[in-house]
Amino acid sequence: MIGALGLVIFSDEPGAKTEVVAAAPARTSSRLPAADRPGTTAAVTLPRLLDRQSLFAAAGKRGAGSDLFAGRDWTPPPPAAAESEAAAPEAPPFPFEYIGKKREAGAWTVFLAKDESTFVLKEDEVAEQAFKVVKIAPPELTVLYLPMNHTYKISIGEAE
Repeated sequence: MIGALGLVIFSDEPGAKTEVVAAAPARTSSRLPAADRPGTTAAVTLPRLLDRQSLFAAAGKRGAGSDLFAGRDWTPPPPAAAESEAAAPEAPPFPFEYIGKKREAGAWTVFLAKDESTFVLKEDEVAEQAFKVVKIAPPELTVLYLPMNHTYKISIGEAE
């Protein structure tokens, strides 16, 4: 069999159609359409895939004087301001309710309540493994939240 010979014509018009002319190989069947019968030439119109103007336009989008072989910097950009300024974690509100104090043998004791529990604490004692009584000095109680090193100041009234 003889292969088809095609001719592609280039133009400067964008969107132009390309006409391909091919000689059909010899066939002996009479059931073929007129374009495929022996001795006929079929003209097929195909959409234009690339033309010079679109190639130059695409190259121009890269920027004048851009170097295709220039080195690239692959380091990631610095984090956005919102990510770097993430809110610092805050200590929870003081979970105890002050219910009273007592002075005995020159040392103060405070009574704190949480849910159904009552805590009797002196200075340097810890409640719930996280809240350390630092100082009992009426009118103020100082408690340190150990996991975050946060200090609470609670009003406990004057010494009586």
